[in-house]
Amino acid sequence: MAVTFDTNVLLSATLWDGSVAQKLLFDLIRQGIKIYSTTEIISEYQEILKRDFDFSDAEVSEIMEKVLTFVTLVSPQTKIKAVKDDPDDDIIIECALESES
Repeated sequence: MAVTFDTNVLLSATLWDGSVAQKLLFDLIRQGIKIYSTTEIISEYQEILKRDFDFSDAEVSEIMEKVLTFVTLVSPQTKIKAVKDDPDDDIIIECALESES
């Protein structure tokens, strides 16, 4: 099994101690299940940390060091247009397809 987190789940898993998303993250890590992401998802994550949570560049760098210990990055070869209501979510689908998660 493999999983792809969308940006909201990644935020919840890494910012809120005891959240359902964090419990899921810890459980997946314990089970050795790979968690996949892309540079586009990670860039969106970093942007939201700065914009919505007012983290400094240094704080974002610290957070990213931790995130990159459990995330495996992939580079989707196929671009898709699947989520009509929120085209930004296409990057999540692309990651899932590339990683077979």
